Amino acid sequence: MITSGLFVVFYLLAVTTQVLGIATSLRDLSLSLGDFVVNNKGQECATPYSPKADHFMKEEFERDRVRRGVMRRQIADPTSSRPNVIFDVFINAISANMSYQGGWVTQDMLNMYGTYFRKGDIKALNINISGFTNSGGSNGFSLPPIYYQNYPKIDGVYIRWDGLPGGTSLDRQGSTVIHETGHWFSLWHTFEGGCNGIGDEMADTPAEAEAAFGCPVGRDSCPDAEGLDPIHNYMDYTNEACRESFSPAQVDRMHQAIRMYRR
Repeated sequence: MITSGLFVVFYLLAVTTQVLGIATSLRDLSLSLGDFVVNNKGQECATPYSPKADHFMKEEFERDRVRRGVMRRQIADPTSSRPNVIFDVFINAISANMSYQGGWVTQDMLNMYGTYFRKGDIKALNINISGFTNSGGSNGFSLPPIYYQNYPKIDGVYIRWDGLPGGTSLDRQGSTVIHETGHWFSLWHTFEGGCNGIGDEMADTPAEAEAAFGCPVGRDSCPDAEGLDPIHNYMDYTNEACRESFSPAQVDRMHQAIRMYRR
């Protein structure tokens, strides 16, 4: 079922394999929606980067790569059975603007989001249009898949009501949905870790000292590292006309996240 007559199909080339369970203990990954919107005030995106969550997913991804390597050696054509993956997409219009008359909801109601609004299971993408004024200006946030086992009721993508195409936002006209869906499929920001950290775990997104804004063509915030800043990547903070693509490694990771988590 798709609400509002919206039918979105993600055509993804996924290697046929069994879905891996999340064997790693997630007891220390405690959160609420408040952790997203209160602890990340003033940020473009309020999805929190968690080194612990990144570590857990990195271990799971590596086990999956080993498993796939064994499977590829066992079959003649590893690309022969790659089905399309179809996701149900639910649009939950929680508020039209930041007034109570416009449907704005309190933080307590957002923390009970699943009880009120969420539909479907781990492979159902819920896009929630809300106000969350406590975020201090954030345009959206999302729940990476590693958290689903412990927090299924708050899984989804959350965006400000005014950041849709044709909305009143001067900064965002739709790309926030793409950015936050990237997080939903396990991607981190391209600038995680700055010049010296482990970054976003992607070999083809050059290191970036901090988020980029506007469209600073030729920016090289980490001159000692290879490559210019990935300002055209959807997981940076550049403007609508500037960010326009995911890297091949990011696409591979999203495919892997579907096999492991969202199927």
